[in-house]
Amino acid sequence: MRTYTGRRGFCLGLTLACGLAFAFASHIVPFVDVSVRARAAAEEKTQDEKAGKIIPFKGTLYLIGGGANQSLDRFVELAGGKKAKIVIIPHASSQPQEAADSAANLFAARGVKNIVTIMPGQSGIGLPKDVSGVYLTGGDQNRLVRLLDKTLAGEISDYLMNGGLVGGTSAGAAAAAKRMIAGGMDDSLIKSGSLLLGDGLGYLPEIIVDTHVLQRARHDRLLVAITLVSGTMGIGLDEDTAVEISGERLRVWGVHHVRIVQRSEKHSSNLASVDKGAKANVQNVIYSVLSEGDEWKF
Repeated sequence: MRTYTGRRGFCLGLTLACGLAFAFASHIVPFVDVSVRARAAAEEKTQDEKAGKIIPFKGTLYLIGGGANQSLDRFVELAGGKKAKIVIIPHASSQPQEAADSAANLFAARGVKNIVTIMPGQSGIGLPKDVSGVYLTGGDQNRLVRLLDKTLAGEISDYLMNGGLVGGTSAGAAAAAKRMIAGGMDDSLIKSGSLLLGDGLGYLPEIIVDTHVLQRARHDRLLVAITLVSGTMGIGLDEDTAVEISGERLRVWGVHHVRIVQRSEKHSSNLASVDKGAKANVQNVIYSVLSEGDEWKF
């Protein structure tokens, strides 16, 4: 696993002196100990607050770049293996039953027997109390956000915030952002107005996620996204490759790569100044590429 940041004078009253020394020491030692502990606690609190600013939930978010197969092994492990109870949310797909069946087959092949599907339009149905993992299928992230019942969406969010496991592939991963990539840049060119953004599910308030990066030549979409949405960084996922986000770090699983895109101090772009549809530039970004086993600290 790899991670990327004097002389002594004669005392006539020996007994009295020793007693005073002992009393003095007994007061100094606890004082020093408390001071050290206070500093350590303050540093820990600062680190927690910093981590919480980027990763606000207590649970684990497991995002896959589409084509989920080998990368699902870790999700099932986190959910409890053969004892897992997984809830499938297929709302992103235009054919939700087929998407749900496909996901269920993948989980069943890994020994999971307790699988529940909540279909679009099933109002009033919430998460089971004993759920050990929620899985958002692929499709269209705009459809997912539009069709997901507000009550159910709130339950999933609360479940993640309080320690639960939520996973998503393709559209289910892209929608995890507060401001998500909704489409665009099909020609892979950086042009003003070519990238479409929308409101996501909000699990990651300061991170934008893209999927199918290698397979659909989406290497530059995150450059544009983090330029348009200030204060964000980007995570780009190849197919069958996942990030396990928990606490203040992520870890990579799967067969391809994960890209971390950040603004540098000298970041600049003319996206806002050129005519709509005109080619533009994005300069001075930090671009990191990770593979399975790598970790990244936020």
